[in-house]
Amino acid sequence: MNHRDLAGFVILACLAIAGSGVAADKTPMSEEAAMQAHTAAVAPGAPHQHLATAAGTWDAVVKSWMDPAAPPMESRGTAEMTMILGGRYLRQAYKGEMMGMPYEGVGYTGYDNVQKKYVSTWFDNMGTGIMLSTGSDSGRPGVVTFTGSWWDPMTGKETTVEQVLTHVDASHMTFEMFGNGPDGKKMKFMEIHYTKKS
Repeated sequence: MNHRDLAGFVILACLAIAGSGVAADKTPMSEEAAMQAHTAAVAPGAPHQHLATAAGTWDAVVKSWMDPAAPPMESRGTAEMTMILGGRYLRQAYKGEMMGMPYEGVGYTGYDNVQKKYVSTWFDNMGTGIMLSTGSDSGRPGVVTFTGSWWDPMTGKETTVEQVLTHVDASHMTFEMFGNGPDGKKMKFMEIHYTKKS
């Protein structure tokens, strides 16, 4: 057992013991059961292998809408996607432009074996907050639907959005973001078409 596994096991064992003290009617988790739970929680599986198919360099064409009745603004960029931490997370480093200004963003996407959900973060140079999202398979092959939220600087309130990531094929992906428009109705705010370069 390496140091990382040992540390994780110790944490899980402590939580199991603490939990047994709170709920006296439950049998404390055995050391073997705790180790099995830890092993299952940390092992990359099929969802992580699916994320790994996005690793590489991508050209991106971005369309964004402020008003659903107006034509979209368009920009371009490049995304470097890399699997990190033993194939557990996909890191995206994006560079391009947004509203005529230089734009950079970094995102991390993984699959939480405990929640059985995709988890994602996004942060960029056009804000100081972090968008947090969770997602699941939509029932359509290659499509993951996320629900995300961040704090809107215009309203000072938390805003929720829906995001749809579609792996079209080995060389193409699309990302769509939806939320409530000015009239309160659902609208598309952003659409990104990724084409793999390498």
